Amino acid sequence: MIKLGEHDSQTRKFLLLCSSLYDSLVEKTERLGKRVSDEAICAWLEMAAGFASMHHPGRFADGAIENLALEIGSRLPRHRGSRFMPPLSDKIAVRPRLRRVLHVATFISSQGGHTRSLLHWIKKDVESHHSIVLTRQRSIPLYPPLTEAVIQSGGILVSIPDPVSIMERAGWLRQYARDNADLIVLHSIPNDIVPIVAFADGCTVPVAFVNNADHLFWLGSSVADTIINLREISIASSRECRFTRNDQLLPIPLLETHLDVDRHQAREMLGIPRNETVLLTVGRALKYAPSPRQNFFRTARTILERNRQAHLYLVGLTAEDHAAASAPFRHERMHFVGQVADATIWQKAADVYLEGFPFGSQTALLEAVLPGVPCVRVYAPLSPLLAADDIALTGVVASPCDEEAYIASVGHFLEERESAGRLGATLRQRVLRYHVGDTWKDFLKEMYAAAGEVKHAAVKLPRTSSSLGQVDLAISEYHGTRYVGQVDLESTLTGEIDREILGAAYNLRQSGCYKDAFQLVKFANREKNWNRESLLFAAKLIPHRFLYKRKLLRAVR
Repeated sequence: MIKLGEHDSQTRKFLLLCSSLYDSLVEKTERLGKRVSDEAICAWLEMAAGFASMHHPGRFADGAIENLALEIGSRLPRHRGSRFMPPLSDKIAVRPRLRRVLHVATFISSQGGHTRSLLHWIKKDVESHHSIVLTRQRSIPLYPPLTEAVIQSGGILVSIPDPVSIMERAGWLRQYARDNADLIVLHSIPNDIVPIVAFADGCTVPVAFVNNADHLFWLGSSVADTIINLREISIASSRECRFTRNDQLLPIPLLETHLDVDRHQAREMLGIPRNETVLLTVGRALKYAPSPRQNFFRTARTILERNRQAHLYLVGLTAEDHAAASAPFRHERMHFVGQVADATIWQKAADVYLEGFPFGSQTALLEAVLPGVPCVRVYAPLSPLLAADDIALTGVVASPCDEEAYIASVGHFLEERESAGRLGATLRQRVLRYHVGDTWKDFLKEMYAAAGEVKHAAVKLPRTSSSLGQVDLAISEYHGTRYVGQVDLESTLTGEIDREILGAAYNLRQSGCYKDAFQLVKFANREKNWNRESLLFAAKLIPHRFLYKRKLLRAVR
């Protein structure tokens, strides 16, 4: 892990600014509660938690906002049906003695490792019945393989439609889970407040939370009877910083690909020469945004200059993503592939996999080494939480100590092909053992047993204050990569908050809460002049309310 250095004063200022803005949102929450309904308070809490998740406030959980959501959930009325919601009377017919697992996610998409992990879990666990509820899918297309896997398990997939309020979503989810689940598993994004309100009271089904974002502030510890950690490093930080109960380890589930091609065939399918040396990295563009200490593109250019036969393929990144980077180092043998639905063919074609930085992608690395490809892990990570750290890697391949060691490791694998092949074979066996085969199923059985023994109980969390610990500074440094070159950072962040408040008001308007939408915008602008966007939003409320009522009348008829 990197020691604090020359950039720490700026990172410290950024963290303190984010913490101050978050504290201001919390303080305003307490004043706002006297003016608006529970629905509007929930919308504000979601907005505040969303800001905290993307602008680290020096804490990973906070009772100041989560406890308020619990209080709202404790007075949530029984759901009595809605013209927009699926009927609750339709119970799921399941085979006898099958465990009923209800997965609750905010949304799913065809991109990223979280959706694939959920898909693999359902496919591998044939001894359970799996259903999914999506709290806010909106217009994002569903992922057909996941829908098919749910149906094959005997379950259903429900996407709560957009016009429904937070309170309606939570009330419906509470009753549906109570009637149709033996275990609830939350896969929520960090600021999804619906599960907190839903499971604050009135449901005895055990609730587990998948810790998909162990590096971020998130809501959920208050209602999670069990935390499903995907790597060992998450357990200690969860207990210390999130006040979690019953932490369990469940490695990321993977499936071995059915694509039966060798390296040469894969390259032929991709149009890559058979004798070319192929370096591969896979991840979303935001994970490669240069930090003050690390610049993947600079390091990659040095690797290509020293290994003239090598080409680097960046799956998930476009040339536009690279050009937008604060320090875009270029090279003619750097190829930007963009997003692909399935990276298997690229993984099959690779000679060496390079973990990206400053934020590594654990799922992408594990999937890349599964065909037997050696990997180079991120050097001196800003924090262990920002790099791949997995039971399959422990004791087999370590993180290089610095940039030069990272570059040298790539050169070693390209020169010593037998050594690289042995490492690749070892990694493949380790990933097969812990993520594909029976050992993973043993972890799953242990998790189910531990989660099933607990009776659901929501608990209040302590209020937290900002920390300037090394992990906090490292995550702030990563979050700060989006603001390199900004002159007036406070104005920039305040502008982002204003837009998020408008977004929360827009959601209230869409669910028919017009008075609350206006009050939210009015409250946010009461200490300053109304900006143009707020005035336009307020002006549109009256005609939109008229159209909304017409829509309701048509729905009734």
